[in-house]
Amino acid sequence: LENGQMMEAESVLENVVMIERRVLEKDDPSLAAALHSLGYCYLRQSRLDETTGMLKECLEIRKKKLSASDLLLADTMHLVGRCLMEQQKYNDSEHVLRDTLRMRTAAVLPHHEDIAQSQFTLSQCLRRQSKLAEAVELATACLGSYKQSLPYLHFHVASGVFVLVFVCACVKVSH
Repeated sequence: LENGQMMEAESVLENVVMIERRVLEKDDPSLAAALHSLGYCYLRQSRLDETTGMLKECLEIRKKKLSASDLLLADTMHLVGRCLMEQQKYNDSEHVLRDTLRMRTAAVLPHHEDIAQSQFTLSQCLRRQSKLAEAVELATACLGSYKQSLPYLHFHVASGVFVLVFVCACVKVSH
């Protein structure tokens, strides 16, 4: 979303959350979905404290209402991991992102775009901790997942190109 669209989306989502808090039960899955979306919107704007609040509340609801292997729970955990990484809490981020990758790997077909997304985000976290060998391994696996998913999914080719550049940067740094 462009900056103007992000502000508009934020306004709409804040209103949705406010209304849903008034009319729904505090652990309603619809409220969790709105909190997740608003948390994502805040994360895109680097409003990390607000992101943390929205995602924490969303996780509490989803953990009560969903099975431990539900992909909606994994999606929220992925955003939590990204937020922690942006807050430079790399060990916590790595832990959450590894759990997310395990959940997604167990729930979807190999080379699914969700797995590639988890591999890439975890590789970014590892790179920031100078764990370059594992970062390159994960980024390479991510590229393979994106390549395998091409015939089946509509995904952004730019993501695959970005991953390739990331792998090359890690290799260059490690030598």
